[in-house]
Amino acid sequence: MATRRTPSEIIAEQEAKLKRLKARAANKEASNEPVYAPLRDLLTAYDKVEANARKTLGTGPQGGDARIESHTMWVAEIERLKELATVQLYAIKTMRAKVREAIASWVNGDRKPTKKNLTTQVGVIVQDFDDIVSLQTVAFVDAQNTRKGESVQEVAEEAESESK
Repeated sequence: MATRRTPSEIIAEQEAKLKRLKARAANKEASNEPVYAPLRDLLTAYDKVEANARKTLGTGPQGGDARIESHTMWVAEIERLKELATVQLYAIKTMRAKVREAIASWVNGDRKPTKKNLTTQVGVIVQDFDDIVSLQTVAFVDAQNTRKGESVQEVAEEAESESK
């Protein structure tokens, strides 16, 4: 059961309503007067600040929490990319040594390589490189897909459907 309002509560409510109506009337009157333009501009600026503050505190994609989550995913992706780059540099050093060994063995050997021999040897060296960097490549691609909102399963299914 609702309680009855006292006369003083009713009066206070009506006075607040009257005050709001007077403020609205004053704003309407001031809207046509150039002398009040700086104050109107200030209200407009405050409206923009309020809108941005509400957007930042909101739960939408422009909200602070969503942006933090998004940036956290970017950081994770960049960390995986740095790990991949580190492994790639190690692998490149190793593969260069293998290529130099291959060149030396062919140059110093008794026979000249055929195109097929070279193609096979290049394929083996490239596969060795891929084997070394594969785990970090997968981790990077996974972090990238997570940031983009794609699961590894979705990416695999998309790649499979494109290949058909």
